[in-house]
Amino acid sequence: MYISDMVIQECGRGDANCAQKRLQVISGIPALSVDQDVEKLTLELLNKKAVPQNSLEDAVHIAVASVSEIDFIVTWNFKHINNPFMKQQIRNVVEGMGYTMPEICSPEELLEAENG
Repeated sequence: MYISDMVIQECGRGDANCAQKRLQVISGIPALSVDQDVEKLTLELLNKKAVPQNSLEDAVHIAVASVSEIDFIVTWNFKHINNPFMKQQIRNVVEGMGYTMPEICSPEELLEAENG
């Protein structure tokens, strides 16, 4: 299991006590960094409208996982990431840039497949 620098930033937002608890939960999980390749893929996802312009963080999550050759993106974001219409557009951009598209699923879908 991996997280990205973006996840650490997201967990640190909001109520200080809640943020501290979230950061404690993710401490020790290896974090993947944003590099130039991630930035290029992020921009391509946004420019090709595979991810809406106002959803930069979603595009970064997808780009980090793709560039880092992660097998799965596990998310409850059904609006911009785990959406059957968006997934195909995302896949087209990711694969068009020469990366392998991670499988996108919810935590429940992953657990069902694992226990299935």
